[in-house]
Amino acid sequence: MRGLAVDKLTERSCGTDIMVLDLTIGSQLQLLLNIISAERERILMIFIAPPCGTASRARGRPIKSSLLRGGKAPVPLRSDEQPDGLDNLQGTDKLKTELANQLYDAISQLVIFAATMDICVVLENPANSLYWKTSFAQRIFSQISGVMTEFHNCCHGGSRDKLTSFWCNKDWMRPLHLYCDKQHPHQSWRLGFKTEN
Repeated sequence: MRGLAVDKLTERSCGTDIMVLDLTIGSQLQLLLNIISAERERILMIFIAPPCGTASRARGRPIKSSLLRGGKAPVPLRSDEQPDGLDNLQGTDKLKTELANQLYDAISQLVIFAATMDICVVLENPANSLYWKTSFAQRIFSQISGVMTEFHNCCHGGSRDKLTSFWCNKDWMRPLHLYCDKQHPHQSWRLGFKTEN
């Protein structure tokens, strides 16, 4: 088996070769769709982890000013009522959200395209991410039947009880479904703390 990693940047490569594509650019998205179409008989799975920075609910949590080091505290950019972006966004926050939405749109096109060829497609995001509520994710769910699988990362070797969701157009991820029994320590989410029960 071989893997092909695709990303806009190479900084997160961890030593893996990355095909650099910006899927918000139509021609580069089309190139990837062409590759998928040409190689469809050899593709077992497509795994996509859309960036969740603009869709993170953590943006609404207060941060001590001492931890910000003079920087601006992140603010919510989306909500349950407006998952595609809040009406009052301006400047960098507006730009970040619009760029994320362009990528989310490209991802929905890719997922629907691959699923019509019966290729297994997996989407990954935190379980509470507002990504799942965006019109882009909902477009996928309305056109393709799928299975949502949730698990705490500590159940599969992680150090925290972060709840993750996988959506898949097949039931292949279902064996990963597992919730923490709270019988072991977790790495704290707070800075300066090692473990907590």
